[in-house]
Amino acid sequence: MASLVCLKKCFLVIINIIRTRGVIRFGQIAVAIPGISRKVLTDQLKSLENDNLIKRVQYQQIPPKVEYSLTDKSKSLCPVFDSIVKWMDLA
Repeated sequence: MASLVCLKKCFLVIINIIRTRGVIRFGQIAVAIPGISRKVLTDQLKSLENDNLIKRVQYQQIPPKVEYSLTDKSKSLCPVFDSIVKWMDLA
């Protein structure tokens, strides 16, 4: 149960990072979440993509370039994040 809660919290952190940055690359997400392993981040991103919460665009170039952005489904969460940020500013 605790690991499930941790995974869901990671989802929210990742969605919020992408929300605040717009289009973002893997390495930028990794830097924004100190202590997360590349494997865990990769698994989380794949899961979010499978749930249609983030969009992954891979460019065919050398070196490989992959960008992540929010889908319409996850953009519907933005007002919730905005409310939380506003509440934190008042606290």
